[in-house]
Amino acid sequence: MEQASGKEARVAVSVAGVWTSPAHAREQDAPALASPADVRGWIGSMDLEQRLDLCEGNRLQTQLLLGERVLVAEEKDGWARIHAPAQATAKEPDGYPGWMPLAQLVFDGAAGEPERCGPAPIAVVTAESAWLHLGSAPLGAAADIAPSAPAASGGAGAAAAEAAEPEAACEPQPWIELSFLTELPVLSERGDWVEVALPQGGGGWLRRSDIRLREPRETSALVGEGRHAGRVIVEQAKRYLGLPYLWGGISSFGYDCSGLAYAMHRAAGFVIPRDASDQALGGLPVEREELTPGDLLFFAYEEGKGRIHHVGIYAGGGRMIHSPRTGRCVELVKLDESYELYREHCASRRYWK
Repeated sequence: MEQASGKEARVAVSVAGVWTSPAHAREQDAPALASPADVRGWIGSMDLEQRLDLCEGNRLQTQLLLGERVLVAEEKDGWARIHAPAQATAKEPDGYPGWMPLAQLVFDGAAGEPERCGPAPIAVVTAESAWLHLGSAPLGAAADIAPSAPAASGGAGAAAAEAAEPEAACEPQPWIELSFLTELPVLSERGDWVEVALPQGGGGWLRRSDIRLREPRETSALVGEGRHAGRVIVEQAKRYLGLPYLWGGISSFGYDCSGLAYAMHRAAGFVIPRDASDQALGGLPVEREELTPGDLLFFAYEEGKGRIHHVGIYAGGGRMIHSPRTGRCVELVKLDESYELYREHCASRRYWK
């Protein structure tokens, strides 16, 4: 059954894949297609051939994090054709296109909006990953701000709210593991815990040590006054040295080359295009001798004259941090003739200010 939509929705799982079409998802991708999704388990279950097939089979396009907004263009047989406005691309003016399971989305207005006094602060996951907990308020902690209003009845919101109300004496229980840079509105603060609003309704709890709070008008929870934004990009990228490459990856469970560049710029408060070919067209051009930490380096086939196929982040000292390809991990390399893509360097761009 096909249904035109045009509605707004939000991602209701920790990390959602955006697929080329429903037919491009495989049987072994079931953990990533479920709600809740098990992205870490899905990645860990794939062998090298299955990981390569994500690219060679043109299967996975990109990913989205819990709470991110999408525009639903079409609903068909349990799937939604969507655009992701936060991921700019030359493919579509409305944002990165692809397909997602409907079960991983909640439509705006389907869950009750909690009552708030003015714009709520945003909790940003700044740990490499963070567990979202469901349950009663932490024991022995008084609320710093008013707790959330009850969730609306019915649907996914009611299910989340019901799961969030066990016996009053219980501590919050781990539910789903969130990626670095997941952003959720704050409902209340209680000691070492922060309550956040879930897209499907109700609230969950994050440990304060796993997050930073930012005001809605702020662009980054990590770049404070006087900090060099480019160096923040590099500092954050270095946290993921050794993380295996994932085609289409844009979460801290696995990045592809442009996903690493996109996410680390977002950490510093800069939204750049999703793909390397589009990233190479924006920002300010930078000459090789003027490279500064945080600048992007682009590589093209035919010794720099062909199609752009790779991007890395200049780390200073003639080095680059990047997520190279399937079967390898995020690494720091020297930009000299010993580097395999040295002769393919075709452009450098700066987005940070």
